[in-house]
Amino acid sequence: MDSISSPPPISFDANADYQGDGSPEHTTESCGQLRIPDMEELRPQTLEDFSGNEHAVAQIQREIMAGQYRGGCRNILLYSPPGTGKTTLAKIVGRSLGYTVKEINGTSIQTQKQFIGLTMELYLGQQNGERMLVFIDEIHSISKQRSFNEEDFFLLIEQGKAYTPAWVGTTISIRGQEWRLNRPDVQFNPRPVFIGATTDPGFMSKALRDRFQVQIPIEPYNEKDMTMILDRYERLSGHSITSASKQALAGVSRCNPRILLARLDSVINRAVLSGSVEGTSIKITATTVREEMESSGIESDGLSWADIKVLKALEASPITRKGDRMGLGLNALAGTVDLSPTTVSEVLEPWLKQKGFLVVTSRRMITQPGVDRLQAELRWPSDN
Repeated sequence: MDSISSPPPISFDANADYQGDGSPEHTTESCGQLRIPDMEELRPQTLEDFSGNEHAVAQIQREIMAGQYRGGCRNILLYSPPGTGKTTLAKIVGRSLGYTVKEINGTSIQTQKQFIGLTMELYLGQQNGERMLVFIDEIHSISKQRSFNEEDFFLLIEQGKAYTPAWVGTTISIRGQEWRLNRPDVQFNPRPVFIGATTDPGFMSKALRDRFQVQIPIEPYNEKDMTMILDRYERLSGHSITSASKQALAGVSRCNPRILLARLDSVINRAVLSGSVEGTSIKITATTVREEMESSGIESDGLSWADIKVLKALEASPITRKGDRMGLGLNALAGTVDLSPTTVSEVLEPWLKQKGFLVVTSRRMITQPGVDRLQAELRWPSDN
């Protein structure tokens, strides 16, 4: 291989095994003698384990089966709200087809040199006999960069080529080693496969979006999916989670596995401190869930004090002559509730919109279901 070389005294042997970055393998966290499965252990390993999204799963299954006959997978774009399993699905595709998965964020490709570094890392992997799949989360970020030539990325995605004559002689650090580019072009055979993930494909440039032959919308999880995750947690951990407590945890999860497990961890801490431990097993009840959530200001449908504060601020917004609420712009709303605009738009709004409690145009406006929610008296599930 003569596309890149390392400066003396380091030498590069194309036939030698390429060493990874030394990252530790996955381990299961433990708390004393208690078994606490983490997010990676609970992550589905196959499509059969994946909860919900039957249409998307069926489409991905067809891509995997076709890829086995074609000798490779097409480029795939997954789009949905955050926390709906896009990363999990990408890893399942890679595992099913024997790819080495390189996981990055779109914000990590901000300059031409970062793009060259990614290309060379993929090339080194291929020289070591690996078939490369790149999962790019927040891929829409690439379209926003001004110091990166998006056309170079298109060439890599479509044809498995990179052509960067201006960078001949440049030294680049890859996984702790320094390598020098000796020629302006790189050709992959086979080409790397790309799976992109975004919350909204409209944030991507049309040219970038069109490079993905397969575009799959992923539906948000529902509470039934959350209870299935808790069933798996119960099997792996050996802990007892009552049906009512699963219902309660699903209700406060905002239909997001990470939030579900974070809140479950808090409930486990309360159960341990209250003495609900028998040997190496914990018994979690709906009462424990309610006590922990109420102490954190979280109501039975997952709304926090901050969500309620936003809805109340919108309910109190000025009234037009027609009797409609005017709503508030993002900065005005954030100032009213004393939170940052980013917290309002990226943390609170997605769930409130999904619940139908507010709509977003040039302003944020509460809906009638949102008004009704403020007046509702919610109840927690009971174990009795």
